[in-house]
Formats: sequence, C-alpha cells, structure tokens
Amino acid sequence: MLQKNGKIIKGYGSSYFVKSEGKIYTCSVKGKMRIANSDQHNPVAIGDNVIFEPEANSNSGVISEVLPRRSRLSRPANYYTDKEQVIVSNIDQIVAVVSLTKPKFKSGILDRILTVAEREEIEAVICLNKFDLAEKEEADFWLELYSSIGYKTILTSAVSGKGVEELANSLKDKVSTVIGQSGVGKSSLLNCVEPNLNLKTKDVSDYNEKGRHTTVHSEFFELSFGGFIADTPGIREFGLWGIDKENLRDCFKEFQEFGADCKFSNCKHITEPKCKVLEALENDKIQQLRYDSYLNIFDSL
Repeated sequence: MLQKNGKIIKGYGSSYFVKSEGKIYTCSVKGKMRIANSDQHNPVAIGDNVIFEPEANSNSGVISEVLPRRSRLSRPANYYTDKEQVIVSNIDQIVAVVSLTKPKFKSGILDRILTVAEREEIEAVICLNKFDLAEKEEADFWLELYSSIGYKTILTSAVSGKGVEELANSLKDKVSTVIGQSGVGKSSLLNCVEPNLNLKTKDVSDYNEKGRHTTVHSEFFELSFGGFIADTPGIREFGLWGIDKENLRDCFKEFQEFGADCKFSNCKHITEPKCKVLEALENDKIQQLRYDSYLNIFDSL
C-alpha cells in the first residue's frame, strides 16, 4: 500500500484535510488508531504530521499514523472530561485574544490559557482586543500587569488598526494558534493581519454580551509574510488538561522566581510557613489579582 507523509491543516467532523506535496487530501482515521488511543477524544488534530494511505486516482485517503508531536494545546473533551482533546499540535506559540469590553474582560479564562502555555512550554502572546471601545486607564492596567509578568502583551483593535503591525511581526515565520472566547474578535483581528483570509465575523449580542461562534472548525492558514496561523472555534470556558494541584504552582510564571526558596519543596503557596511566594505577595512583588486567580484555579482542580 502506497504511503505518504503530510500535515493536517483542517479538521471538520470526522474528516481531516491533509496537505502533502502541494495537494490536499480528505482523509478519515483508521479504526485501529481510535482503539489504540482510547484515552483521547480525537487521535489526530490539526498541526499533526501524519502518514496516510491515499486512494488510487482520488483526493481521499486514510490516516494510519501520527508522528511524534513537539508541542500540543489540549483540554478535557466536552462531555468526556476524562479524555484528552488535542486542539492543535506542533505550534511555536499561543496567541490568547481577550476583549477589553463586549464581551467583558475575564482574566480568569486568560490565566487558564496561560497556565496551559506554561505547562507545555509554549510561548504565549496576549492580545488585549477592542481597544477602541475600552477605557484607556483599564487597558493600560491590564497591559502593565501581564507585561510585568513577562508576557508579550499587545493592545489591538480591528477597527482602528492599533497593534495589528506589532501582532503581524509576532506571527512572522512562526507556527501560531489563536484562542479566545467567542466574540472577542479573533477572526476580525486575523482579517486585519492577513486580509486575504476573509474569515467570517459576527457581532456580540447586546443582550448578554456573549459572542456567537463564527469559527466552527479548526484550520491552519499560511501567512503571506511568513508563518502559519491556526484559527480555532471560540470557547465559553477553558478546562485544564495535565494540570493538577501538585503542578499548578509551576504554571504561574511569576511564582517561579520565589517558589524555589520556599521552606518546603512541595509548597503549594497557600498556608505553608516560610512560603516565599506569600512573602512576595505581601511585598507587592506578585499581583493580588493573579494570586486570586491561582486560588480559583486550584480550588477547581
């Protein structure tokens, strides 16, 4: 049986679009792969490098093997929370898009995305979007908070064009994925970065300020100035995979500087004596908002 190497660039239902030697094949997944990977909701994901068997005289094929992943972004599967759902793989960075308003800014979801980036050792870029609708004082507050931690943070607006060039420079020659709540303006922002994408957009509901899904499947796009970007469906909430009460402390970037000097090597930075993270919090070296977010996530695990 003839076999080819390719990369999954789009997933739609149980079909996966594999690019190989400049050609796109619509592929299914071999049943034995699903059995062998029963702990995963989906044995393959966009970004995967795969081996597939093309059908003769056809643009169809069957995926038989996923090659080792160098990185992945995962969360618990919907309705099957004991199974891993890989959203995208083999990426260099995560672009977390949050809106400063409409829908209301939620640092909790952003912090969850950042913990996953730290867990997987993937670079994270934060876009504080809809700057044109926000209060400048609030925008500057969040910009300073996340920049001070060490995250590249950009104020952006698809309406005014603010931050678009800076975002494009961050995407250049990298493999990135964009993630955020429904309605935060991911697709509009990507259309500004790469107008030829023509991604569908929708307004946020004025009634409940909730976004409506416009991206209904995950897909990789090649950028004309170099690099690739994966657009993913908007999220309502972001469950954590591979993170528990024992390793959460390692997923908050600003804790790492102080945590190594705690009295106890397994210190969770909550009530333990001689905790250097708590000391740093008292001395305003760690933001109270971020620490509160840590506690909220800890309690949810």
